[in-house]
Amino acid sequence: MTSEPSVKSVVLSKCTIHRERQRLQRETAEQLKTHFVASKSVVHWDGKLLSDLSAKSTEKIDRHHLVVLVSSLQDGSTKLLGIPKLLSGSGKAAADAIMEL
Repeated sequence: MTSEPSVKSVVLSKCTIHRERQRLQRETAEQLKTHFVASKSVVHWDGKLLSDLSAKSTEKIDRHHLVVLVSSLQDGSTKLLGIPKLLSGSGKAAADAIMEL
């Protein structure tokens, strides 16, 4: 006989599900970062001016975002390193954001 949890002991609130999903995403991202080791790779980046959807006000705020990818020259696989927000669209801000990833 299998031991199944009772319905009363399982928490199914939106916040609990959201926290668990975020935890699993962080774990998966860490596993991908540790297992993706390419001896020969190329870093690609492209800056975009996008509206900030996380702004609490109704005012539309445009922010500079930098999409950073790394691709392996050996097998052609590509991984997204991150999409950091930039304070400005300058080359120095982009270079600093890439180095932080």
